[in-house]
Amino acid sequence: MFVDSEGLRNRIQSVAEEINLRSGGKIAFAEYISLPYYGYVILRFSLTDSQYTVDDLDCYEAMMYECAKDEFLIDFMGDVYRAAGVDYRRMDRLLADCLDLYGNESLFKSVYADRLEEDAGYLLALCGLSRNLPVWEIQLEEEVQLLILGAVNRQIGRFCGDGLTINVHEVEEKACRGRTRAAFYARRKGISLVRALLKAQEAG
Repeated sequence: MFVDSEGLRNRIQSVAEEINLRSGGKIAFAEYISLPYYGYVILRFSLTDSQYTVDDLDCYEAMMYECAKDEFLIDFMGDVYRAAGVDYRRMDRLLADCLDLYGNESLFKSVYADRLEEDAGYLLALCGLSRNLPVWEIQLEEEVQLLILGAVNRQIGRFCGDGLTINVHEVEEKACRGRTRAAFYARRKGISLVRALLKAQEAG
């Protein structure tokens, strides 16, 4: 699969190292996840410094996008957002509010979109599922996690094929769409995703 290819991993490592260097070691790469339906790979980072403000996160993410450009989406791990005041107890509702707030935001696919779509179709076929299903995420762990956009959050099944074990889940579409729109809004505005989430939290 492209998402597990050496070429992609090397490119991600290069961008992650540049971000770490430019942040003086404060921003450390954590993981990457494929978003086939929206045509992006998202890079996630952690912070080694426990003291920061939302203004700091704005500056960090602006710098990170200078490195990632339009090639990747970027964000931080959940603990960073929790510490900044995002209420994870109502996250699904918050992300649905983001869709109401940022629903008109334009989306653009990355240069990797076609190859990510091929990965999604390959995994769906291994599971005996329609290649036309909208795949929200591909997470590469010991077992592949395949998340499909749908009406509710539920597990669909566990499948094996071509040496892979694939756990398929349906995830609530409105929350996923809201998160994506918020990410593109934040990038366009030159602010952090956490600021966009906090704006939706206050509005809700």
